[in-house]
Amino acid sequence: MSQVERYTELPRHPAGLHQFCHKPDERFVDAHRKLIWRDGEAAFNFGKYKGELLRTLVRKQRDYIEWIVSDGKFPQEIIDICWKALREEFPSKNGKPAPSQA
Repeated sequence: MSQVERYTELPRHPAGLHQFCHKPDERFVDAHRKLIWRDGEAAFNFGKYKGELLRTLVRKQRDYIEWIVSDGKFPQEIIDICWKALREEFPSKNGKPAPSQA
């Protein structure tokens, strides 16, 4: 508690302190850092397809994305992003859904 008293700019409640200490990193699409932004699009930041765009894998390795959705070991946020991607709904860095590129 003495740090909060010493540094008056710190939030005074636990939720605020948590948010202050765990600021989101703008390089990542998700809180678990499994996806990273690359040229405004989501790209994998793990596994054998590290660096590949989510959009590319939906087209070329759809079974990999389906495996992530059904495996049960990935965070729900990643499952949701991949599920939407299978329906051609891709995240975009500016917060607006990225258009499907046929």
